[in-house]
Amino acid sequence: MGCSSRSDVSIRFLLGEKRPLKFTTTYPEFPEFTISSAKYEIYSKGNKVSEGDMSIDVHDVGMTYEALERGYFDLYIILEIGGAIRKKHFLIDVD
Repeated sequence: MGCSSRSDVSIRFLLGEKRPLKFTTTYPEFPEFTISSAKYEIYSKGNKVSEGDMSIDVHDVGMTYEALERGYFDLYIILEIGGAIRKKHFLIDVD
């Protein structure tokens, strides 16, 4: 069940759900690292629909997502670790 037959969906929501998302960060080159900042951006069909700061708890970052419309959304997590910027992409499927 979903909005289409895409198989690369990372996170699934039902319309109207609101729940916290938590991500554990690893940095194999530097096991003892500090996250200076954590932000997220959410896009729908190439348009930014939401952005904000994430909570930071040692190597975990978190945010709350509320599924207000059906479809696929691109979630980008942007972390600043030392002088480096790291990005991670997730796909959100709201049914």
